[in-house]
Amino acid sequence: MLRPRQLQIHLHNLARKYRGINIDPSMVPKAISESSQTLATNFVGEYGLDHPNLERFILTFEQKDNIMEFKTFRELVGAAVKRFHGPDSGIDVDDKLDILYATGLFGIVRFVGQGDLMQEPYYPPTKESRRHYVDFFFRKPYRKVSTRLADDALIALHPIFVDFANLRLHPSLIVG
Repeated sequence: MLRPRQLQIHLHNLARKYRGINIDPSMVPKAISESSQTLATNFVGEYGLDHPNLERFILTFEQKDNIMEFKTFRELVGAAVKRFHGPDSGIDVDDKLDILYATGLFGIVRFVGQGDLMQEPYYPPTKESRRHYVDFFFRKPYRKVSTRLADDALIALHPIFVDFANLRLHPSLIVG
């Protein structure tokens, strides 16, 4: 979760939706999906003042993978900068990437090697044998993430945008 209030929004939505009945695990995904829409809208509202094209930018990811190579993500950001600000805007794509990382729009997928000491507080369930986590800015901030990542590094869009932007889920890696 990006912030504790996001967890509170999920729990509030779950409690409101199923008031007075015992909640079983089958009820959770739909409630989370609905509250994620609210969280994505709140995200756009919060950062949209400084980034007026933010919602349109996020929606450019429609039908794209929620996890992609950094090179692909950089190209999409570069195309969006040209589209929304013009080719001569002077906006540096690397600076824009650093801002998007700092806002929590995306994180870095990190894999845990066999024998590595697992020190992270949470590892998502895995559909295959590779343990991983997603390194979001709030957990371990890198000021210039754009210079730290290789082209083939994997990034993950924040899970609140899955339904908001109609993203395709990775077949084996879970962002959670």
